[in-house]
Amino acid sequence: MKKIFILFFFGIIFFNLAGGAGTLESFSGNFFEGFESNSFTTNNWTLSAAGNNWIINGNFYQGSYAAECEPANGGDSIIEIDVDTTNYENISFSFYTYTYKLDIGEYIAADWYNGTTWINLMQIEDIGSYALYSYNLTNDANNNSAFKIRFRCLASNPREMCYVDNVNVVGDYAVEDNINPNVVFNFQDPADINTFNIFPIKLNISYNVSDETALNLSSVKLFYKTNSSSQDSYVSVNGTLLDSSNFLTSLIDKSNQADIWYFKLKDNSVYPATYNFNEVVMENTTHSIYDLNSARKLVKIELLNVSNQKNYSIFEVMVNNSYSFGARSLRVYYCNSSYVSGDVLGNSDCTNFYNLPAQSDYNHSHSEYASHQTIPFAINTTSGKIGNVYVTNTSYFILRGRVGIHAWDIYYVDNVSRISAIQTSTTRGNSWSDFSGTVDAHLHQYDGSEKFYYYVCANDTSDNQNCSNLRSDLLNLTGLPPTSPNVYAPNESIYSGNIIINYTASLSPNGYAISYYNISLVDLNETFFQLIQTNNSLNLSYVWNSSLVSDGEYFIRVEACDVVGQCSSGFSENITIQNVVDTCMYSGSGNWVVNCSDDCMIDSNVDLEGNNISITGYGSFSTTANITNFTELYIQGINSVNRCEVYCSGGGCFKS
Repeated sequence: MKKIFILFFFGIIFFNLAGGAGTLESFSGNFFEGFESNSFTTNNWTLSAAGNNWIINGNFYQGSYAAECEPANGGDSIIEIDVDTTNYENISFSFYTYTYKLDIGEYIAADWYNGTTWINLMQIEDIGSYALYSYNLTNDANNNSAFKIRFRCLASNPREMCYVDNVNVVGDYAVEDNINPNVVFNFQDPADINTFNIFPIKLNISYNVSDETALNLSSVKLFYKTNSSSQDSYVSVNGTLLDSSNFLTSLIDKSNQADIWYFKLKDNSVYPATYNFNEVVMENTTHSIYDLNSARKLVKIELLNVSNQKNYSIFEVMVNNSYSFGARSLRVYYCNSSYVSGDVLGNSDCTNFYNLPAQSDYNHSHSEYASHQTIPFAINTTSGKIGNVYVTNTSYFILRGRVGIHAWDIYYVDNVSRISAIQTSTTRGNSWSDFSGTVDAHLHQYDGSEKFYYYVCANDTSDNQNCSNLRSDLLNLTGLPPTSPNVYAPNESIYSGNIIINYTASLSPNGYAISYYNISLVDLNETFFQLIQTNNSLNLSYVWNSSLVSDGEYFIRVEACDVVGQCSSGFSENITIQNVVDTCMYSGSGNWVVNCSDDCMIDSNVDLEGNNISITGYGSFSTTANITNFTELYIQGINSVNRCEVYCSGGGCFKS
């Protein structure tokens, strides 16, 4: 349908020449019939009824004449006229009418014809004096060469009559509209998108959209997508890739003030990501908490469609630890698809790539239910690895708990995205159980070429369309700290003297060079205790003489810093340093009684699990091991060539 411009016509038009039967000679936007010519033929009215019961007489509403009908035969007497509304629209129809002495079931009626059907507007029995009836007709009356109006009078006795006066049909002249709407870019906020700045304010885009006549408001749409040089599909939900080869129009808050239009998009409509669950639903669903309250307690999050060709990645997860003292970092591991089960420590398919400090504030919030920590995840795209572990399409992100009341809270929704997508372990990964819920976590990945594309289209009411030029904005990679070095030596044990420290190389998601590694000793609350090596350059190992350190339990912390000063830290397992010991040497026969107030370690060159040793106390024992909580330890020997040494960290070594 073509749009029209409205031109108003105000004159009263009379036609003095008769045309075809029942057809108005022409219609110029305002047909008015007051019957003042005292003839139905002036405007070509058609009368149909036995005896032609319509006449013109002086019982008028205005002027000198009106149309009168006295059927007297119990049938419809009809007067009608064709009004060709070609090139006109917004048709209205009005008239004045009244009835005289009609009985029940008798009436005056008015109808209009759309080319196929007569449509009734009114049908009334008793109208005691002239009354105005006015109707705005539907679009079927517009530009319609078959348009007609008619009046019907039904009465059965003489002196029962209907009267009609001042019949008026009005329309607006329609001119073909070939002019497209105006669609002009106004602003974008943030003006330059990066990988973080949409989180707090969303992406706000504005266009000026207008039309010279009438805009079809529902047609105004923003079309958008994000893609990169390496793939078109940029969002994965539960393993299903969203087709980004086509532009999207959903998930947009749209509003307008006059001709200024505003479009607002959330981060999940802009940033490429892989999700386990619909993120919009996740953000608007009440969360529950799972406590990681033991170092042996793990949560495993499986994510699909993970690329090893995206060097810059951000693992987002809703975790929290608000304890002001005594809490330890959350250890975050990556494991590839080869990992099935087994202790994540030292596993060749897993690496501890980041440690999130306790009391870390959320990076951003999406709703009252959903807030996220952001954890850098950098991949060497040449090797396809993070640390020494190859990154696979199916990937596991494992969160490791801390001790007791200083637990980390992991947030989840009760919905299960797929079986085994979320699993938990209480054995440090040696066995896993499916979890009834979905952890609030996902992964953003970039290679630096991703752009956000968009344009706006609008139609007017004549279906003329205009679309703006395609705009694009490169998603700038905000600076992220490097991945944490994975400190894989020393392991959890008792050490004295020289200790070998080994760790993996850190990698910057932004590609910044690593400047140095800084090594220090921290207590079990991760509070700085002693510097080990201020700047170990880019070396990935160091031999440290621990002989001057007070005996006790510690972590070794290795901090990696890039050339712009961004740093992250990795931690060893907790180690016990014991440089001052009591030694009980076996010689000859007899029993030894060893009272260890703390921990004991037994070292022997013979099998002590037979008759050579008896233990009282409680706990467990293995040759050369830490034995905790024993109050007495009895050692029996056979001859002087066998050696048995007992080290007590708390002192006390006595022969019975």
